[in-house]
Amino acid sequence: MLNDIINNKNINLIYIFTTNFTILFAKKLRDYLKKYKIRCVIYDNYYKSLENKCIKDENLFFIFIGTTLLYNNNVDYLPYKKYIIYQIEQLNQSLYYYHYIDDNMINLINNSLDIYDYSLVNLNYYPKNINKNIKLFIPFIPFNNNINEINHINQETNNNLEKNIIFLGSLNNRRRELLNKIKLFIFSQNLKINLIIFDKLFDSKLLNTLNTYSNNDNNIILNLHYYDNAILEVFRFEDIIPYNIKILSEKPGTIMENDLIKLYSEYVEFFPVINPDLNNIDELYYLITNI
Repeated sequence: MLNDIINNKNINLIYIFTTNFTILFAKKLRDYLKKYKIRCVIYDNYYKSLENKCIKDENLFFIFIGTTLLYNNNVDYLPYKKYIIYQIEQLNQSLYYYHYIDDNMINLINNSLDIYDYSLVNLNYYPKNINKNIKLFIPFIPFNNNINEINHINQETNNNLEKNIIFLGSLNNRRRELLNKIKLFIFSQNLKINLIIFDKLFDSKLLNTLNTYSNNDNNIILNLHYYDNAILEVFRFEDIIPYNIKILSEKPGTIMENDLIKLYSEYVEFFPVINPDLNNIDELYYLITNI
């Protein structure tokens, strides 16, 4: 995606549309493109009034990180070939409306400059007539040279401190059940471990939290899937990696994403997906105790 943008001589201004869930990725993208003299403006909602600007300015293009804003605003028209869609939802799920590629979205995809996805799993859920046009873009690859550029506030490295296991993310029944099991395990074993849960933490609050727990071997961020048979939450990894915090994560829910384990293995300790009857949760308990 980045090479396509950088090498497109027509693009020198981009409006990036994102939700709170990917605002940090949007800022990372903005900062990266700035190095190539491409100015970016970030919006957390879509405004129809911006369409005329895009039509009149031949060098202005749109990037949508995710399709949620398009669905939420009932967008059925965008300036032809003046926008890029980066589809980041888990299309193998069926819980929410944005898990589907409807006829209107197909039309928007067909009229886009480019359409990208981050998961091989998702490629199977596009209609066959547009599947061949979807390009794969995993966000880790172009940004890994920037990992050490973050200025950390917390430089504490005293390994005698109690261990903190931090969960960041939206809570649902699955995650609540697993977190409650972890709480009970910590209590029953009388472990000096704090389980700290942050529900729906975004932007500056998320950055401040990551800074607080950065560069400390006693801090671990736990990634649990929201869905059964989940696609790996790589955008969460992207938020955390620059802060040098250990990540403990469930593996992808499908072997199609095993390459992501290799890609992120330097930064993430993976454990098997915890199944519904919890009979394989002991491996997570072991890692929590010994990592």
